[in-house]
Amino acid sequence: MKRLRIKLSKLENKVDKINKRLLDVRESDVVRKLSRDYKDVLSEIRTLNDNINRLEKLNSEYELESELDFPEYDAFLNFFKDIVKTIENTNNVYLIDQLVKLVFLNITVLDKKSP
Repeated sequence: MKRLRIKLSKLENKVDKINKRLLDVRESDVVRKLSRDYKDVLSEIRTLNDNINRLEKLNSEYELESELDFPEYDAFLNFFKDIVKTIENTNNVYLIDQLVKLVFLNITVLDKKSP
C-alpha cells in the first residue's frame, strides 16, 4: 500500500509538471503531445486510486475478520479445560491429533537470552 501511495504521489507531481508546461508552451504539436500525456497520467492516477481504495477496503475487511477470529478470554480458558477432558476420555486418534495440533501450532515462543 505504501508503494502505491508513493507511486500516486509521483504521478501527481508529473501531472503538475505537465500542467505548468502546457501553460508555457505555444506550439500546437507540443500542446497535443502534452495533452495526451496529461490524459494518460490522469487515467493512471484514477486507476491507482481505485486500486488503493479496493485494497484499503479489503484490508479493513481482513482486520474485522481477524478480530472476530479471536475468542473471548473465558472461551479461550474453557477450550483448554475442555481439551484436557476430551483427550483423556477419547480413543479417537484423529481427534486427539487435531486437538494437539490446535494447541501446539498456535504457540509462539519469543527469543530470550538465558540468564
